[in-house]
Amino acid sequence: MKKQRTALLSLAGLLLCVCLILGGTYALYSDRASVRNHLQSGTLDLTLTRTHLEYTLLDETTGYLRRVSDDGPKAFTDSTTESIFGFAEGEAMQVVPGSYFEAALRIGRAEGAYVAFDSFVEIKLLQPSDVALADQLLVTLTASDGSLLIDGVCLRDLVDRQIHVGRVSPQHEEQNLTVRVEFADKASNNEAQGQKVLFDLVVSAVQATEE
Repeated sequence: MKKQRTALLSLAGLLLCVCLILGGTYALYSDRASVRNHLQSGTLDLTLTRTHLEYTLLDETTGYLRRVSDDGPKAFTDSTTESIFGFAEGEAMQVVPGSYFEAALRIGRAEGAYVAFDSFVEIKLLQPSDVALADQLLVTLTASDGSLLIDGVCLRDLVDRQIHVGRVSPQHEEQNLTVRVEFADKASNNEAQGQKVLFDLVVSAVQATEE
């Protein structure tokens, strides 16, 4: 008797479902309001392009400094081992007092990215690097409007320090920055002979939430 009751209840449930389906099928002049809510996270997508490069290279034939320049734009948005100053990973550039490297950079946002952000520059000193040479390399950062963000500060004093460059937003599509690293002419230059410095220049972005 108990088993029969269970079977009947199951059948009744099945019939009820069928009735609901049929009733829905033959309901005429029905109406329905549908509201779809679409949420999509905004994209903070920084782009970095070198627009100009200029540096002096020691000419081993003449023994004098030779100026080299490149006006071709070059993208650095994707990860790369190439330096913005024009040499590849593992390649050493011989510098002497008076040598300099100068790169003009454009910081922008990718197409379809609308999140406003503040851009920063940070220098990371890598190992092995010699302190005596890091103290004699002077860094100058110049903003879009020509103002000096950093004026001739030795590279070692800038390590792990975030320098605010400017804001990129739909109203201000890009920020321009010029980075110059110069081997200063000092009385202590001899202390840096034969030494080397390895460093990364990191450009980062942080979302800006207020104008």
